[in-house]
Amino acid sequence: MHLDLLKRQHERRYFDQWHSLYIEAPKGKIQQTESPDFIIHLNRKSAVGIEITRLVDEDVFWINDPESEVFVKSNGFNMNNLQRLIAKKDEKHSLYQSKKFRALWLLIVLDDQSFGEKFHLPKSILNLDFETRFDKLFLLHAAKNKLYELK
Repeated sequence: MHLDLLKRQHERRYFDQWHSLYIEAPKGKIQQTESPDFIIHLNRKSAVGIEITRLVDEDVFWINDPESEVFVKSNGFNMNNLQRLIAKKDEKHSLYQSKKFRALWLLIVLDDQSFGEKFHLPKSILNLDFETRFDKLFLLHAAKNKLYELK
C-alpha cells in the first residue's frame, strides 16, 4: 500500500513538471487515475489520457562509496532500451483506449539515479522516428527540468 502511494506521488510530481514545461499542455480538469495515469478532461465529452513510465538504465552500476556519487555506465544511453519501453506500453494501448480519449500521450521520465544532472541526452534522439501507437511521445529529463517532444 505504501509503495503504491509513493508511486502515485512520483507520478504526480512528474505530471506537474511536464505540465509546467509543455507550453501546449491542454487546459482542463486533471484527474489522477490508474490506467492511464492522468486524464485531462477538456469538456464533458472529450479528454486526453496521459500514461507515465520511467526509463531506468540497466547498464548503470553504482560504486558503493558513501563519500561520492560515482557510477559507471557500460554503454551510455541505449536507444534500444527506450524503444523496448515504448513497445511495452504500446501493448497496453487498447486498454487505455477503451475509455475513448481524444488523444493518448506517453510521458517517459528518465530515472534520476540512472540519468542524473550530469547525463546529457544524445541530440540524435530528436531526429529519430519512434514507432508507437500513442499520439504524442514525450521524454522528461526530470533532474535537468528538460522536456523533449519525440512525436
